[in-house]
Amino acid sequence: MGKTSIIAGVIVAAGVAWTGSSWYFGTQIEEHLDEYLANSNQYLEKEAGGSVKFEKISFQRGIFSSEAILKLRVNVPYLPEKSIELTGKTQIQHGPVPLQSILKGEFFAGYATADTALVKDEHSKLIFDFTGDKNPYTQHDRIDFSGNIHSNATVAALTIAIDKFNFQSQPIKIRSVTDKDLTTGELWADISEISAISARDSDRKIFIKNASAHLNTKKAASGSYVGDALATIELLKADQNRSPADKGNPLIFDQFKMSVKSEEIDDYMNVGVGYEIGKLQTHGVDFGALKFNLALDYLDRKALEKFTTQNRSLFMSAQDSFEQAERIVEQYGQLMTNLVRGNMQLNVSPFEWKTANGQIQVQASVNLDGSGIPEQAILNDKALGQSIKSVEFNMDADIRAVEDIVSAIVQVKGKEKDTARQQGKTAVKELLDLIAQTGIARAEGEKIKTRISFDGRQPEEEKISLNSEKMSIQRLAEKAAPIF
Repeated sequence: MGKTSIIAGVIVAAGVAWTGSSWYFGTQIEEHLDEYLANSNQYLEKEAGGSVKFEKISFQRGIFSSEAILKLRVNVPYLPEKSIELTGKTQIQHGPVPLQSILKGEFFAGYATADTALVKDEHSKLIFDFTGDKNPYTQHDRIDFSGNIHSNATVAALTIAIDKFNFQSQPIKIRSVTDKDLTTGELWADISEISAISARDSDRKIFIKNASAHLNTKKAASGSYVGDALATIELLKADQNRSPADKGNPLIFDQFKMSVKSEEIDDYMNVGVGYEIGKLQTHGVDFGALKFNLALDYLDRKALEKFTTQNRSLFMSAQDSFEQAERIVEQYGQLMTNLVRGNMQLNVSPFEWKTANGQIQVQASVNLDGSGIPEQAILNDKALGQSIKSVEFNMDADIRAVEDIVSAIVQVKGKEKDTARQQGKTAVKELLDLIAQTGIARAEGEKIKTRISFDGRQPEEEKISLNSEKMSIQRLAEKAAPIF
């Protein structure tokens, strides 16, 4: 047999193998798609009460590629005529090495790659109008041999002009990785610019520059999702021009960050929330940088799940707004009662406010034990007071920072900078005099410091420690009264 025949045989054998494997992976991808949709709908049923659901309309399998038509249905409570129905067409290239990937100069080994685009129909026409007839949503997926889905999606630039409302946004880029069982997931989203203007009541403008988000989550033993999330905005600018005098005096958040962390430990949830503002400015006055971290620990997981279920049920049921508001207040009251009945802990660590000439730092913690609250009782002031077992409050403030803040407030009220600075010095001097008279804090050089703690286990006359001095709650209130 000649070399030419051997080469031809190898090519034919490779072609047969590729065709066979591609056909096989085509059969596998439909199974993965059905499984993925079932898992997604199971999650949406739990989180959205069935108001959001995916549906496979059709799946046409070929040797090297397939086509799927999927539909997203969103039922809007109280407004069935406003329910949303969007259809997406997905072109799937079978593995083990999708042909289209090779033609694009990419190498990817896996079950398949898929490209999805929104279908223009009577339900989506308005969205296409908002994008200038560009496809509003496109997505490229890669499905590896483990069933993990690697996605890159784009929401097109939007321009919405309705009545006196105008909204514009640049494209949103979304990247994600999830496993086929939806037990873990990671998501990244970025947008360069968003602006909104409403002139219905007054000129209100919001401008956001370079916003991004990152989410890393996993399913805990209870079925709840926990993890970390971070959102950042380079610049957020809000104008509320309620009068001619307000024009050109926006509220500006520079380098804004928000982070959330949650974890599940046995029957409890721990949640931490953090905020950072690189610079806060309003009416052209710089208020400095702020940082705030709040940790809520030992939250009763079952109480949180019950509250979520009740709220979802209330949202989905047709009730008048007044009745709904009453029920929401009632449910929040019950949630707080159940959380306090456990061993909830709150920690502020720290709150920081940095100005041009100094900083203020506050750390605080509250430990609760409301196990003595009767099962059917709703939390009240007395029960809350009995549930507080210990409190810690520590503050260190630079005197110059307090002057900066008072001066900034006076400037916002229309005073000149020099006048405002002088008023800030006067106000701080009066504050220092009050501190000296009451003993509620102490001045040490260029700082104001105070340490206050409460221990519910101590006798009434020793429950409070104010800068190491023991006293009753009533005595502390008397000392603080002149300041407030």
